[in-house]
Amino acid sequence: MYLPSAIGLDSGVVFNPAVVFVNGIFYMFYRAQSVWHGTSVIMLAVSYDGAHFVKLNLTVLSPTLKEEMKGGCEDPRVVEVNSTYYMTYTAYDSKTAKLALARSKDLIHWEKLGIAFPEWD
Repeated sequence: MYLPSAIGLDSGVVFNPAVVFVNGIFYMFYRAQSVWHGTSVIMLAVSYDGAHFVKLNLTVLSPTLKEEMKGGCEDPRVVEVNSTYYMTYTAYDSKTAKLALARSKDLIHWEKLGIAFPEWD
């Protein structure tokens, strides 16, 4: 899933990027936090040289799970396994941080798989 970013969404702060290099393109996933309400989403920027990135203005992960409400999606890490990309990220509800997982075939459209260890409350 991806959504156009809200106006000014990452004008607050940006944290903790993860970068993968695929077919000559660097894909940088980063946590963007709203200046108005503090909710975090994971956005995407790309580069051909690894130094100069262009924001795609796409939110690739936004809060949809109950564990993400009031805090958001944070701290992405991406790995490729058998032609599928997996992203671990922090689902944060403003009190508790939990490890969550998503997957993608194209690094643009992501499917959330949920909390990695739901039994760990």
